[in-house]
Amino acid sequence: MRLNARQKLFTIESINFLDTKRPSEKSFLKGIEFKGLNTNAFVYENKLSADSLLIASGALFIRQSKNERDASQSFEIDNDFFSKAQLKNVFVNSTDVTMLPAKIDGRPTLLRKVNFVATNLPTLNGDNSLQQILNAGKWRLHTDGVDFRTKDGLYDIKVVNVDLDDANKN
Repeated sequence: MRLNARQKLFTIESINFLDTKRPSEKSFLKGIEFKGLNTNAFVYENKLSADSLLIASGALFIRQSKNERDASQSFEIDNDFFSKAQLKNVFVNSTDVTMLPAKIDGRPTLLRKVNFVATNLPTLNGDNSLQQILNAGKWRLHTDGVDFRTKDGLYDIKVVNVDLDDANKN
């Protein structure tokens, strides 16, 4: 970790995440930079406020959760970081994302080499969910491919070069 207060830059070489319940699901991020860091808030108040978060590469595991009340399912990321950090822009490059089903024996969906850009993110007040933040901001996602198995298990599907552009509503 390096903090350069003069350049308002905080860099982290890598972060590893380990789910102790599922040690095979090792997430990591490399080449993390916070640019335009509010160094006073960071040093004196332990607040992370920056113009931009850049991530060079990584691998993330996201598990599907099941709502017991209505049997709906959704993919969620731990929201603690997003509810406390104040970021205007997020740039994620070359990161593999594995979306795991709620059932342990289910087949995952893999997004290969995800590039994600989110800009004009709203100022966080500590109560914003990741979904609310993305709905209010402008974002683009590109992935080299999506791999998944059909619900009946008969087919493995591979889709290449997927582009989603919420900024232009494409």
